Amino acid sequence: MILNGKNSPLGSGAEFVPDVSNGVMFQMQNVEVTVMQKVNLDGYTSEIPIKTKTMATKEAFTQRQLLIKPEGQRRWQWFRLRMLNNVILALDDRFILDSKPYRVMATSNYKEYGYNEYDVVLDYEYAK
Repeated sequence: MILNGKNSPLGSGAEFVPDVSNGVMFQMQNVEVTVMQKVNLDGYTSEIPIKTKTMATKEAFTQRQLLIKPEGQRRWQWFRLRMLNNVILALDDRFILDSKPYRVMATSNYKEYGYNEYDVVLDYEYAK
């Protein structure tokens, strides 16, 4: 039975949200991600690289999306990254993808569809 969106009550849950996971999964490619996990060793924070194979898709921000950012951040290289749920990133996490360091600036949880979405920026602080 097909339900019309105008007939669904507000706050009725995920059964009225369209499932776009097939389209997103179709765009994903196999990648290897190195997540820099922060650990406490003898009172000092260190980063341990952890490599994981997953599937992801990366797209650059549009001009309109960049204009919404604060003026100082518009010249940064912003990307939207969609990755399978086997790699979970948090705000300010660093990771390496395609030999380039990135930092997570925003996260969106779509685990019911099998992936997570991240707004990331090229991390010049750790670039070679």
